[in-house]
Amino acid sequence: MGEVQSQRLVRVFFLGAGVLLVWRFVLLYQLGLGDDEAYYSDWGRHLALSYFDHPPLVGWITGVFQRLSPGAEWAVRWPFVALTAGTAWGLFRLARRLGDNDAAIKTWIILTLLPLYSFGGFMAFPDIPFLAAWVWALNVSLRIEESPERISGWLQLGCATGLVILSKLSGVILLASIFLWMVSSTRLRAQFRTSRPWLGLALTLAIVLPVIVWNVENGFPTIRFQFWERHHSGGLSFRRWLLFLLSQALVLSPLALILVVRECFTAFGTISRPVSRWLLSFSLPAVAVFFIQPLFSQFMVHWTAPAYLPLLAAISWSRARVTAFNWVYLMVVNILFLAFCSFPVVSAVQARWPLLKNFKSKHDISNDFYGGTDAGSWIKELKSRTEEEAYFLTSRYQLAGWFSFYSGIPVSAVGMRANAYRYFPDSPYNMSWAGRTVIFLADNRYDAGPGTIPQLWYCESLGTREVRRHGYHARTFMAWRCQWHEEI
Repeated sequence: MGEVQSQRLVRVFFLGAGVLLVWRFVLLYQLGLGDDEAYYSDWGRHLALSYFDHPPLVGWITGVFQRLSPGAEWAVRWPFVALTAGTAWGLFRLARRLGDNDAAIKTWIILTLLPLYSFGGFMAFPDIPFLAAWVWALNVSLRIEESPERISGWLQLGCATGLVILSKLSGVILLASIFLWMVSSTRLRAQFRTSRPWLGLALTLAIVLPVIVWNVENGFPTIRFQFWERHHSGGLSFRRWLLFLLSQALVLSPLALILVVRECFTAFGTISRPVSRWLLSFSLPAVAVFFIQPLFSQFMVHWTAPAYLPLLAAISWSRARVTAFNWVYLMVVNILFLAFCSFPVVSAVQARWPLLKNFKSKHDISNDFYGGTDAGSWIKELKSRTEEEAYFLTSRYQLAGWFSFYSGIPVSAVGMRANAYRYFPDSPYNMSWAGRTVIFLADNRYDAGPGTIPQLWYCESLGTREVRRHGYHARTFMAWRCQWHEEI
């Protein structure tokens, strides 16, 4: 492929990436909050030093912006859209440092299209500030590589690392990367004898101090959950590990994964170069952790995201044949994803050609973004029809946040796995509900009725509320009036 054709191809996909970006912004106003987004938004209404599932940064961000515009979906999401833009800008600058403007532009296009980074890039997840701070740390570390005697670089690195850990506890891997990077260079090893890196580390510890204090006060639940309990099952499984590799090929794209692996081997072959040592130091610790972990327990496909960032910035995307095929794959995947979010494609196809014998609308997970306004108005109606004061409860922590956000009425979660509601002051774990009326809420995705909560007695149905999407059934909500029998 000639140079002119290559440049034309880049312009075409640059335009395509821009169109898809606009489509995502339109979806910001069409899509309701997802389960996890609403859960994190509920953290913002219960501000604390930290939370059970994750450190507090995602809750603090949603809390601040919800107070500016209570009940607005945009107030929950827009800070994370801005942080995603910051991540893209940071990776652009990183690629420009490692290559040139052309490489940086192509890296930006790729990042805009990679499912691993783009699918959740406009949603309120802890991964968004996590990746933004990680990219900031990568940029600062390259500046330190050039001028290690400047204290400002070490302080910025300490701040970025603190924010990474304040987003997700897996951010401690970044500390391992920084240590490996420093010991791999004679010039940087000399910095251990100065105060500069230690001041940066002190700043990191000061930033994560709220997480430490909260865990000490509550018996280290986040640390136990993140580093042990959620990984203490499954056993050794090569089948699961192969499934993990397949998932990485899908969310990163097969060719991008190949290029990332090749970049690793290239860096090993040129390890005498400072930039190669930098690449390996900031990639291998995360790769080692997240590629070994699926052998022994369940995994989430997005956990590997920080491992690829420096490698993606270093890849030469100027190989037109490779990137042309890669970009076509990414464009198709993104279009399918956005189409599923915009329209109930699965239900429409099933209605036209019944391919699945026992199809249910809950099989289309994009339905989880719809029905919030209907559910909220129905919960308000249930509250107005209840003469005595009632508490609202569900067995799913995601639904609790979702119902709370759209109704403006506090909803707690009890049962299933441990969650942040265990530590909220208005939950049945921390205040007496004995003898009180409880409205139990559920939806059709899990069909979990009040029988899942042993403390609920004398339950009677309050009916259901059905939500339709473009004429197709999306989800159904159910409610029961019960009595809370005893303390948990």
